[in-house]
Amino acid sequence: MKTAASIVAACFAFVLLGMHAQAQQPAPANDNQKAKELARRLGKEMSVEGLETIVASRNVDLFTEYERGWREVTAGRKPQPLPPAVEALLIKNYQDPVMGPALRTLCTSNWTPYQTRELFDLMFAEWRSGKVRPSTYPIRDAVLRTDLKGIEGPLLFWIESPDRPQMEDLRQVIGFLGRRKYEPAIPVITGYLRNADRGTANTAVAALIDIGTPAAIEVLLARMAELRADTSPTAKEERENLANRIAQLPDTLPIPYARFRAALPENTRRYSVTWLSKRKDTTAVPDALEYMGDEGGYGPAIQALVATDSPEIWKQARARAEQLNAEGRLKGGEYAFAKSMLDEKIADPDKYFAQKRQQVASQQYYKERSDLDREVSELKKLRSTDPERYVKEMKAQLAKNEKHIRDKGGVLGTFRPQDELRAVGLQYLTLGHFVRFRLKRPRDALELYAAAQRNDMIGGGFAIGDTWQHDLRDPKRAAAQYREFLIAVRRAPRSSQQEEQAVLKWADRWVTAQLAYLDKGTTFSGTLKGDDLVGATMATFLGIASVSDEAFDGLPMGRVLDSPESVDGSQVAKVLQGLPTSAFAQAYGTPLLGYLPDARSVLAFLRRHDPAGYASACFFAIVDLADREGKATGRAAEMLPGMGKGKAGVLLEARAQFMREHRITVDAKEIRTY
Repeated sequence: MKTAASIVAACFAFVLLGMHAQAQQPAPANDNQKAKELARRLGKEMSVEGLETIVASRNVDLFTEYERGWREVTAGRKPQPLPPAVEALLIKNYQDPVMGPALRTLCTSNWTPYQTRELFDLMFAEWRSGKVRPSTYPIRDAVLRTDLKGIEGPLLFWIESPDRPQMEDLRQVIGFLGRRKYEPAIPVITGYLRNADRGTANTAVAALIDIGTPAAIEVLLARMAELRADTSPTAKEERENLANRIAQLPDTLPIPYARFRAALPENTRRYSVTWLSKRKDTTAVPDALEYMGDEGGYGPAIQALVATDSPEIWKQARARAEQLNAEGRLKGGEYAFAKSMLDEKIADPDKYFAQKRQQVASQQYYKERSDLDREVSELKKLRSTDPERYVKEMKAQLAKNEKHIRDKGGVLGTFRPQDELRAVGLQYLTLGHFVRFRLKRPRDALELYAAAQRNDMIGGGFAIGDTWQHDLRDPKRAAAQYREFLIAVRRAPRSSQQEEQAVLKWADRWVTAQLAYLDKGTTFSGTLKGDDLVGATMATFLGIASVSDEAFDGLPMGRVLDSPESVDGSQVAKVLQGLPTSAFAQAYGTPLLGYLPDARSVLAFLRRHDPAGYASACFFAIVDLADREGKATGRAAEMLPGMGKGKAGVLLEARAQFMREHRITVDAKEIRTY
């Protein structure tokens, strides 16, 4: 059976044959256009059959369209090697005066690597001949754009031959041999270090650095030594370039400071800092002590000497600081810096080393935590494709994260582990919402909510009570859980953060109202004050943060806030109607209430999710405040995206009815929101 590509190529051949039959007559414009469009489509498909047909036709215009289609699909992607069949076609027709140069553009103009020695030999011979056929980019770019091994020898031979390449061609070959870490090239590249053209000389330096063997670096050190006594600006610039490049080499490459120092002028001591801090080479200590007295050297030298972790060297540095201070070579602040850096460490080295061990352990801890968090992010990709597997693997992952924090969190001190556990607790909470609301398994969610509570996420206890009340319809169990939650709220440490205090106070009042409703059927009434509104705005957004991504199909909240006038009220009504009964669903739906068609719909939503009425009363108090001030600001504005944009009437009507029926007043003097 013919492939689709074969069929297309056959059709294309038919068009070309028709055009050939009319060679004595101008081809119709529409036939030419169709042929070009087909050629471009074949290029996008990288069709080998189509390319063979074009090559056989020797039609450069059609190849240009093919190459354009090829370029359109490869642009912006990581370069992929030429398909073997295409490369074979290029090799076969390379010497063709018409199609050879055209085919070569697949390498030279499209950043496409080749793979065979045969094509290298053809392109290299053309490059070396100096009779290069026209191309968009230099042929050297194509020759050197390959992973092919074994081509280093011919290139090395060329750059030491009488007909060696010049200028940029020469620099590109030297750089290529360096990147290939081709050690046999070291003697030849060494000769170019003294090239009059500084660009070529600098390329040779970079190539030897790239090769990076002791033999290659020894060449550079020898060149530095040659320049040691030369005081000319050019020599100084070259010497400093060499020193800087060598100093940046990885510490895995052994370069004794004494060998490096011997290639430097006598008064150049600043590299001692690098050899101390990066290579831990204590033979650089005498120079570092001297460097303390050089302009700009004091701070870096002190830090490098401290980093040796040697109390004996600290004492030498402290003595040197005293000497420089007595000589008047240190300013007051510099001397004070020395004392602050050294005196305490010299007096109690054990304390310093203990702190350093804790710092290292802390860094390792956060690295491991970062890896664990990355695993969590990867698992979230399963949420929509395989939810059961997502839940199973996420539970195991969160358990691993929790164990890591409990086992190793001690390196962070007494407070920070709680922050880390709370972050895991929030992940347990959101996973519980997913299981409860998406998978419709409220009893399984209870286990995850308990894990959230165990990890210092106090909202987990609230979620357990909410589940017993709304999903499992057990008011006694719900009330018992709310009482436990209330105890936890009242025992929670009071933060210095005003917002956190407000949330805890609000949670206390909310649960008290909820218990009154569950025990006696009493709905909330009374006077609301400032803390009620602050806590309501904060609690609403904490609730939204834990559910919106995982639990509900809703509206993009960013679009609601950015363009509230564009929100479709009928879509909002559908979303709110589909939400399961829960205080979390109420938090999610509250910012959308202004888009409902009438007050009755608003009140029905609130009664369904908040029969006790306290959270609803706080919401209407925020509406009341926004109405009196003419606008909603801060987080209140995010709870009321429709206020001031033609949607306020529904909320104001619902507010008046609710406040009247529930006998609720607002203390306007104390009201404030965030």
